[in-house]
Amino acid sequence: MKQDTLKELVISKDKFDPRYVEEIVHTQYGDRKDKKVLLGSTNNTYVCRGKAISKLCSYLGLKRRQFNKIVKDSGVTEATNTLTQKWKAEGLDNYKLLLHQDTVLRITSIEYIGVPHSVVQSEIETRLKAEGITFEKVIKHNGSIGFYQLKNQRSVVEGIVPTIHYYNKNSGDKSIRFNCGGMVLLCSNGMMSDSGGIKIRLIHRMDLKDLRKKINDIIGSLLEKVEQIPVEFERLKKLKLSKEDALKKVEELKIPKYLQQAVRRHVEENFDGSYWSLFMASTYVGTHLEQVPKGKKKIMKDVSEDHSVQMQNISLLAPLIQVK
Repeated sequence: MKQDTLKELVISKDKFDPRYVEEIVHTQYGDRKDKKVLLGSTNNTYVCRGKAISKLCSYLGLKRRQFNKIVKDSGVTEATNTLTQKWKAEGLDNYKLLLHQDTVLRITSIEYIGVPHSVVQSEIETRLKAEGITFEKVIKHNGSIGFYQLKNQRSVVEGIVPTIHYYNKNSGDKSIRFNCGGMVLLCSNGMMSDSGGIKIRLIHRMDLKDLRKKINDIIGSLLEKVEQIPVEFERLKKLKLSKEDALKKVEELKIPKYLQQAVRRHVEENFDGSYWSLFMASTYVGTHLEQVPKGKKKIMKDVSEDHSVQMQNISLLAPLIQVK
């Protein structure tokens, strides 16, 4: 989705009312239920679905699973009544919406500042060029995730290129994150780590001038650590476990079932008896998340970038690693 097709709009809650709607939509894969909240005024109506509904509920002091239970137990009318009561009594007086046409992509407080992915990328690249570092970048999920392979940076581990990563979800519930990591040359799997204080976050409440300077400083800080990070990944090659144990640990990963199944397939086909092999299965799925089948009839088109980041981070495996 192109940034120039999006617009931000501030709405006042005394001029809008929420209404919960369910409609049956016919698709080539069969009928599905379209669940949405309509934010309507005299002149305009904006549509919330999925995460936008969850965010709206959180502002109104209502957990999404509570709201779903109201819909299930009491029906659409009662769900609308609950939203209306909460809308009038709870939350903020004004909300900022990020819109694509009439669809709400993000709902936040008016203080929230959306940061264009191009700004994050530009500042990273400016600092890397100033340091004389050549790089190759991989941008995914419409720009919310970026990997920079540092081509002329020394790595203490053969076959792993040091990398810098950013994650700019721009959702109103996640700050901008930066990590050090590595990329395996043989298979292009991306890896990252939270250890050693290298996860650095920026809140979406800074003006762009201050933000640019802060990003520049952060990249400088990460460059001081990036050469040593592959050692953490290399350590996994020395930690052994059986294939049977590896498959059991896949079931313990805190990821959705269909992603566990994708990791399991890779472990079954390519396993060398180490935690490294298990991590490679996870990072491969995370790196190529767009290609993972979610159902029998279709490939994932609207995947969660959260899972992509999670599956390429060594912290996903950390609770499962047992050193004897």
